[in-house]
Amino acid sequence: MEIVRRISRDGDRTTMLLGGNLDLATAPQLWSSAQRELAEGCATLALDLRNLDSCDALGVAALVALSAKASEGGTELCLTGPSEAA
Repeated sequence: MEIVRRISRDGDRTTMLLGGNLDLATAPQLWSSAQRELAEGCATLALDLRNLDSCDALGVAALVALSAKASEGGTELCLTGPSEAA
């Protein structure tokens, strides 16, 4: 199943709704989707975690790497709506 459930744009803010498990199997999907959004240009990339079931160490590493990549391009990365599981 895809980790990115929905992408919405509002002005210069892009929100990616995540769901399921962020782990070894899905981290590359998140990276790929986020890279596309960053390439399109947005001031803020928000990752909505409310439907995330779990996030293992590789998922956390992907978020840290994504934060660094976003910052390089002048984009703010925001994590919103964390679930208790994540």
